[in-house]
Amino acid sequence: MDKGGIGSKILTWLTLRRKTKAIDMARRHVTKVVNTVVELNNTVIAASIGRNIEAEKCISRLFSNEEEADALRRRISEELTKGEISAKEREDLMRLTIEIDNIADCAKDAARNILILMRQPVPKEIWRGFQKISESAVTCVLTLRDGINMLEKDLDETMKRILEVERLEHQVDDERHSVQLLFLEFADQLNAPTLLLLDDALHFMEGVTDYCEDTGDIIRMLVIHEASSKMEK
Repeated sequence: MDKGGIGSKILTWLTLRRKTKAIDMARRHVTKVVNTVVELNNTVIAASIGRNIEAEKCISRLFSNEEEADALRRRISEELTKGEISAKEREDLMRLTIEIDNIADCAKDAARNILILMRQPVPKEIWRGFQKISESAVTCVLTLRDGINMLEKDLDETMKRILEVERLEHQVDDERHSVQLLFLEFADQLNAPTLLLLDDALHFMEGVTDYCEDTGDIIRMLVIHEASSKMEK
């Protein structure tokens, strides 16, 4: 009996099983993160038209999704410490998990600023600029989610999604610049604390797409590794 061969097959099976489970958990993780960004957009929309109670409910749901995403991140980390997966794959999957979680953190921090700002006299033009960015952020994180869902299914489609994430990140850079110009235009209507809060909120909203792009870079490495593995086989 080829005990070495059987042992090797079992190890291969365990490695694949552990990796598949980790990626499946990453998909669930990114779904929670998507929900935080969607609720951020809902918050901006509600705050921009003075529906503060509705905005507060959106923020509450956002915080709940962020906490659930954080719990999933910890579970994924535990799963990846159980061995079998190669050190390189473990490192890449850990980085993927951390970057995905950073997206939710930025959405939460942006929402905290908006919670204060929605009680301040903010020009509607600035709110419209914020809404444009939050909508782009939703599109960006949904595209990232689709790319992750395509891992192990269609690497070419995954790469197409990652390229689109990069395009959207650059688009948000331009949108942020436009909002910053509005800060100057309406400077005489904004006191210093409000302007600081607006700038922080803008920074964190842009951070959502920045971390989407960073996550996409890690996915690109996973795709290259997967493609190399298939070529070797």
